[in-house]
Amino acid sequence: MAETGGDHITTEFDSPANELENLMNSTSLTVSTQRCIFKVPNILSRHNPKANAPNAFSIGPYHYGKQHLQSTHNIKLKYLRDLISRFPSINPKAMDEFVKILLLDGCFLIELFRKTTDEDLRKDDDPMVTMSCMSQFLSHDLILLENQIPWWVLEILFNITGMPEDRTSPHLIILGLYGVLEIPQLLIQETTESLFRIVICLEQCLPNCAHIVITSYAILLEKLISTTEDMDILSKSGIVDNWLNIDDARELFNQLYDDTFVQEFYYSDLIAKVNEHCRCTWPRYRTVLMFDYFNRPWALVSVIAAIILLILTFLQILFTIIK
Repeated sequence: MAETGGDHITTEFDSPANELENLMNSTSLTVSTQRCIFKVPNILSRHNPKANAPNAFSIGPYHYGKQHLQSTHNIKLKYLRDLISRFPSINPKAMDEFVKILLLDGCFLIELFRKTTDEDLRKDDDPMVTMSCMSQFLSHDLILLENQIPWWVLEILFNITGMPEDRTSPHLIILGLYGVLEIPQLLIQETTESLFRIVICLEQCLPNCAHIVITSYAILLEKLISTTEDMDILSKSGIVDNWLNIDDARELFNQLYDDTFVQEFYYSDLIAKVNEHCRCTWPRYRTVLMFDYFNRPWALVSVIAAIILLILTFLQILFTIIK
């Protein structure tokens, strides 16, 4: 409110306290516990925005209607028609835009899974069957964090498959006998960064996430792959199947977990065991022996000959003393 009086104008503003109180009363200050579709925070998406964008298929509301994804929209409509034709009781009419998106994309996924497992349902005019690139695009787009239908639908679809959970080994990396790290082979290709960023973002955004496994895995790989020589060693040993330039593959892991937070490092016990193993004297001697003497055939023959000569010399001295 403004008042004029004499040579001055007086203006009244709400005090900061009143303004903050109004904001607190008008804004929801609690984290929603309702089911939702995640959206990647800017602090995580800014490193590589393309890693979170679909190439061909939009699933869910966030990317619906984008121009470069319209070419596959007809494929989803065809799958919806094929599914509804087998269930006449389904009535797709009288739906608002959001429900229409969920029905179209949900039925597309259900029909996709059915045709993937049942060859009799596939048709010769189906682009998902005739065009090999479609499966690659789809496998990438279906895992994007923002390119989803509600998570509970995915859980139901996953449970329908009846896939047993494998709990034999909770760790991706295990310290085996003689201090050997047992690491499952990792394929590094164009979509690897996108896949890692999606799962890392899910771990960072998921409420009450018990174990930050993939973020910890990315941190551990960054520690193992500090130079191009490290990447070359892992590639030659078969631990890494690298389809990228060796420098690009190394840089991928050097910046993969930027701006993330890990309160409990999942592999802390493994790191402690590795450090304890390296502090022991015998493993260092064994490593020197293996790399300096047993890495070449002639070196191995020389060591064996020296041992035999030493034994014969000892026996000769022993017989001389006995006589």
